[in-house]
Amino acid sequence: MGFFNNLFGSKTKQIMDKKNIENEIPAGVKELKSRDRNQNTIYFYNFLQRIEPFAERTFNGYTDAKKNNNEAGIRNWARGLSEGIYVKPSIWYSMGATINKDWQRYYMDNIKYYLECISRDLINGSYQLSLKILAIGILLDIEKDVFKKISERYLEEGYEDFILDSMIRSQYPVQPVSSTLQFPEEKYIQKLSEILKSNSNQEAQAIIKDSLENYFYTKENLQTAYKSHKSEFHSGYWAWELGALIKIMGLDDSSFKDHRFYPYDMVHWRWSFDIP
Repeated sequence: MGFFNNLFGSKTKQIMDKKNIENEIPAGVKELKSRDRNQNTIYFYNFLQRIEPFAERTFNGYTDAKKNNNEAGIRNWARGLSEGIYVKPSIWYSMGATINKDWQRYYMDNIKYYLECISRDLINGSYQLSLKILAIGILLDIEKDVFKKISERYLEEGYEDFILDSMIRSQYPVQPVSSTLQFPEEKYIQKLSEILKSNSNQEAQAIIKDSLENYFYTKENLQTAYKSHKSEFHSGYWAWELGALIKIMGLDDSSFKDHRFYPYDMVHWRWSFDIP
């Protein structure tokens, strides 16, 4: 939670008992306005408190696997840790936190876990993980060397996918792009492919708008996250991958900038030396 404390300049104690979660809410959190239309800022703050013990146990499992040179264990625990690369920024974004270079630092500190968990077998079962990690990396202006390392790992494992390859190539131009899709039957994946293959900006923008309205919020696409706002484990519904495509293709998002699933603030955030 060190990073979260830095965001608001307030130390919060580890809370294990759900009944005590709401006892201490930093003033900076109370002043935020949630970007999510389903839950308020306090909900997301409490969610962060609840998942911290799980993150700690996952890290301990990873550390033990490292000590025992357990390669399968390292990859499995590293996959769990790499989920935080998109889960935590999703929660921060939903709760209304200001995007800043600390988000970049968090990404850079944890991308090593994703690099370790990449394997042909494991990544095939973690497509959404990969899609979101690449998308958030693009949106946060993560340095190009990170995408070079991801590219090298994909090539080592023989992993190919038109959409993921295209996203990497936007940041690392020598990345080869496969013509195949890992999930060619899924409608949302088809839409992402159509955007990348579109013949004009206007066509791409129309497909993105259609995707936001009809294909993003579906059981097929969101899987276990579908209707998560009715549970205690909702990080927000954000079409990070659509946002990343808009950014790398330089598209006009004015016709859907206020759509409830579109992360407008993240798409238009730019790293600057003036950012504190």
